[in-house]
Amino acid sequence: MAELERKRKEKEEEIARLEKEKLEQEKLRKKAEQEEEARKKAKQEARKKAEEDEKHRKEQYEKSMEDLLKEEAEQLQAEQMEKQLGEQMASMEVVYISEIKNKINRNWNYLPNMLKKDFECTVEVTQIPGGTVTKTEFKGCSKGSVTPAEARTMENAVRRAEPLPKPPEPSLFKSRFKFLFKTPKKST
Repeated sequence: MAELERKRKEKEEEIARLEKEKLEQEKLRKKAEQEEEARKKAKQEARKKAEEDEKHRKEQYEKSMEDLLKEEAEQLQAEQMEKQLGEQMASMEVVYISEIKNKINRNWNYLPNMLKKDFECTVEVTQIPGGTVTKTEFKGCSKGSVTPAEARTMENAVRRAEPLPKPPEPSLFKSRFKFLFKTPKKST
């Protein structure tokens, strides 16, 4: 009987040990499942974060490109406006200088002998704001040097044209400019 009791006890101990192992295995299996679930969840979160980061990078890139294109468009527009303004200013300058030259030409009473030799003479005129001439300097004349009488006709034309026309825009004022005195061509 003692033998039977011992075998029964061994059997109970074996059953208890097996149940304990089963519980341990069950715990390990649950732990493994939880770890696998945690890995899957971490992987999903990492993928989701990577997708969000990629989306954010794309948005930043697109915004940067939009900003760059907008900046380039604004720069191009500013350059075009500056070019137009420059062209307008250049055109206004041509008109301004032409007005001065026309006024001087209207006041030039050239000598008859100047007609005979196809007279041309470049004069540099210096003025102050308001159109007052401060200096007239001969820079080169055709057919040799200019006579005192010829020089007087040109100086008088400049003085009679005072005050010289004002520029349409103050920044166009030229304190110094060259002017070509040229007699009309002889008619044959």
